[in-house]
Amino acid sequence: MITKARKQGNSLTLTIPKDFHVEEGAKMRPERTDDGILYRFVEEEDDFFDFSSDILADLINEGLEGADLLSEFKKT
Repeated sequence: MITKARKQGNSLTLTIPKDFHVEEGAKMRPERTDDGILYRFVEEEDDFFDFSSDILADLINEGLEGADLLSEFKKT
């Protein structure tokens, strides 16, 4: 099964097939992986828009450290 990203305002949306039985309003956390993007369901109190751990991991994987890492993290 293949879905297609569609533009909606300044964002892209993905359609979840009906067969997956995902309820409207379900919250998910996107995670960048080597194979693409993985979405995980999250609890109500989880902060959906906190990507700081993902950003930091990406910068470390790019080889940044010390003051350079801190500087780039603040910019991102």
